[in-house]
Amino acid sequence: MQFEHLVLGSFLHDIGKLLQRAEVPLSEQSKRMMAVGGPSREGRPTHFHVQWTNQFFEEVLPRGFLPGPSGVEESASALAFRHHNASTPLQSMISLADCLASGVERGEQVDYSRDIHKRTPLISLLTEIVLQDGRSPSLLGFRLEPLQPELGCLSPVPRGELNSSLVPGYKTLWSAFEKELTAASPESFPAALAYLDALMERYTWCVPASTIDDVADSSLYDHSRAVAALAASLYRFHEAEGTLDDTACIRDREAQRFLLVVGDLSGIQRYIFDIANVSSRGTAKALRARSFLLGMASDFAAWRILEIFQLPHFNRMVAAGGKFYLLLPNLPDAAQRLADLTRSIERWFHQDLNAELTLNLATLPLRGNDFLKGRFAGAMIRLQDELAGRKLRPLRAALTESGSWRPEAFVLPRHFEGEDRVCTVCRKFPGEERTTENGDRLCDGCAQDRRLGRELPRARYLSWLKDDAEDAFHFVGVPFRLHRALESVPTDAVRVLAFNDAPIQASSAVPFHRRWIANHVPAAGVPGVPDCPPSSPCRQEGEGHEAGAPLYFNCLALHGEGRDVLGVLKLDVDNLGLVLSIGLKDTSQALKAKTSPAEEPPPGAGWTLSRLATFSRHLDLFFAGWLHRELTERHPLLYTIFSGGDDLFLLGPWHEVLNFARGFHAAFRQFCGGNPDLTLSGGFTLAHARTPVFMIADQTENALKVAKRAGKDRLAAFDDVLRWKELDRCHAEAERLAEWQQAETVSTQLVRRLLLSAKRYYQYRDDGVTDHLIFLPHLHYSVKRNLSQSDGAAFEWAMRLVNEWPLGRSSERKAPWDGLKYISTYSLNRNRGGANDG
Repeated sequence: MQFEHLVLGSFLHDIGKLLQRAEVPLSEQSKRMMAVGGPSREGRPTHFHVQWTNQFFEEVLPRGFLPGPSGVEESASALAFRHHNASTPLQSMISLADCLASGVERGEQVDYSRDIHKRTPLISLLTEIVLQDGRSPSLLGFRLEPLQPELGCLSPVPRGELNSSLVPGYKTLWSAFEKELTAASPESFPAALAYLDALMERYTWCVPASTIDDVADSSLYDHSRAVAALAASLYRFHEAEGTLDDTACIRDREAQRFLLVVGDLSGIQRYIFDIANVSSRGTAKALRARSFLLGMASDFAAWRILEIFQLPHFNRMVAAGGKFYLLLPNLPDAAQRLADLTRSIERWFHQDLNAELTLNLATLPLRGNDFLKGRFAGAMIRLQDELAGRKLRPLRAALTESGSWRPEAFVLPRHFEGEDRVCTVCRKFPGEERTTENGDRLCDGCAQDRRLGRELPRARYLSWLKDDAEDAFHFVGVPFRLHRALESVPTDAVRVLAFNDAPIQASSAVPFHRRWIANHVPAAGVPGVPDCPPSSPCRQEGEGHEAGAPLYFNCLALHGEGRDVLGVLKLDVDNLGLVLSIGLKDTSQALKAKTSPAEEPPPGAGWTLSRLATFSRHLDLFFAGWLHRELTERHPLLYTIFSGGDDLFLLGPWHEVLNFARGFHAAFRQFCGGNPDLTLSGGFTLAHARTPVFMIADQTENALKVAKRAGKDRLAAFDDVLRWKELDRCHAEAERLAEWQQAETVSTQLVRRLLLSAKRYYQYRDDGVTDHLIFLPHLHYSVKRNLSQSDGAAFEWAMRLVNEWPLGRSSERKAPWDGLKYISTYSLNRNRGGANDG
């Protein structure tokens, strides 16, 4: 049981910091432990938190959380207690892992201020990101409170708003942590480890791992996971090498003992949206299922790799947005193990999905010193370069064998037996008659999509099954089921994923893992969702929606204001690759001591394994957990196609989608502490409910590209591109114009003239050709003919356009002309007169 003790001891090696900062009274036994075996320097005791770590293991942690017997020196308690003054090989593993996770050299001299650990909050990494030369970050901190996917919890605040003493907050956290811990009784070590992981995330996500030297920006939770991952990899490496008892070998930092792996799914958008010739209700189920499966595909692949290398879930460092990072031991046969799994998954994609998806795996061997500050960012850049190369050779594992092409793999055996036997949904595989609401002929994959899409809106758990079952779903070779309630989860599952805030089983042999996902689907009979209007398809068919049933796309379009169309939105974070390569500087005392005042730290020197985990997890929590709650509580008519990592794609009533986009941007600014170097770009389009989904996706993706090309930090909508800070002004003017048009103060004809004038003005602004200025007299005539001073504000607003138009070409945005496309098009759509209507 050595390995289990090592994993537990390494994950909880710093748990004493929580107790110490909460001022939990020390027992006499813990005090004696410190006196006889605690860490010291020059005869004086140091790192006092290990006393509380010992007390946690010996007096708080229930026995059911501990693995089987081990030697006294190798118990989880002893390993954690001695990680600052290691004397055995396993203790040395945790000591080294602690240094590498922090990216620092052990023994560096730093200044220490009394009780700093009780006065220092966790700083948001997102507020530290700097891409502009010469800009100093405005560092903001987190409140001490249990993790909730709420904006008030996830957003940092000025440090002045946090108490100079954080002890009361620590006391509250520790009390809740201890209560949940002591009430649990897991029935297996994997279940115990998973439960501890869930508790640590909930209660130590906001606790700084270290308050000495550099900015306290790495959470205790993410640091603990990183230490456990590094220690587990070290153990498996030395176990394979037969050197588990060689302390000198374990402490070596130059050997390439680690393997950093990145997995990335290609073809995501094509797979999700390439659905042909289906009804609106079939489209919704297919989108729902495919989006969910893509999110699970990276999870399934990562879990299968960890099983092959016999590693705990901590070694999955990042998993978000279809990408994952794993830390593995650099074993002699590691490349072969990964190649075999890649071949298995890619052949599944090849055979079952017509090669629409491919899994790209890139690896990078690392030395211990490669994890240190100033070096880790360079390692990440090299890994991304390797991944880019892998993407140029898609499906290589499926199409080759022993370095040679497999000619038979280029032609898939498909027997359709005539056009009438083709699947009516995807039109790629043979279909069979099945009992469906539309009488469609479906292939196995599309039939699974329908069934999965039907179950997803109410699912709260996913169970990974040990063996196949008749009613199980399948993806990349993994059988699984969905469950609405905890009671229906099988007791013999391999593992269970609890979605969002679903309760986790505290007394089970099955490990439960928290999975934040955004899978909100508008449903009938829930608060905020009105009944469908009489013209809706469900009413026309005389069936309506039963309570809890998802709404059709056609119904969503009818819930909009004005035109009966859908709004489609895609948003993502700008410059994320740049952020992860050069965005975090190192300002630590240790670095300053090694460099001259004239020297600048290398770009990205601040990135470490722990910080990467903290940054990625926090960003994904916003785009998954917070978004799901936001849609459920405030925007129930919006439909999540996918969201997670650093982007989102959703649709709904067009007017509601636009309101959401503005609110989401404001929330993102609050979430990242107003950091000007973290920005969003978005694309918004309109679509009829029966428009093929691949066309909707392409149009929205193109709109996002337009926003990016215009300079980023913008929204492209209604053939216009606006900076976010301008969007609120333009939206307010658009609402006013729509009200005037609805009251017939402003005629629809005049609004159309405004739109035409805006198009001509934009042409003049962009190319300077004066012929475009013919719109000015035409607009002046239209305003004079349709409005008078008696029309009040509407007349004044229109005359501003006529009399105050910006002379000359300028790159600066000037009201009121810039944004006029958005304003006039919005008004036409609100009054059922779209820009392209006759």
